[in-house]
Amino acid sequence: MPLSYHKERLISCQELSVRYESAGEDVLNNLTFELVQGSVSFYMEKTDVENRR
Repeated sequence: MPLSYHKERLISCQELSVRYESAGEDVLNNLTFELVQGSVSFYMEKTDVENRR
């Protein structure tokens, strides 16, 4: 049961891009999302370990 003092919208993010210092391109590009109380979110990215060595 969620706590009653939490707001409905927990996190809101617009056009987020992330790049590691050693990378030549963004690992996330223009990601927009909103986390709302009571919702379930899951993000999974396919990784290509062989090409990153």
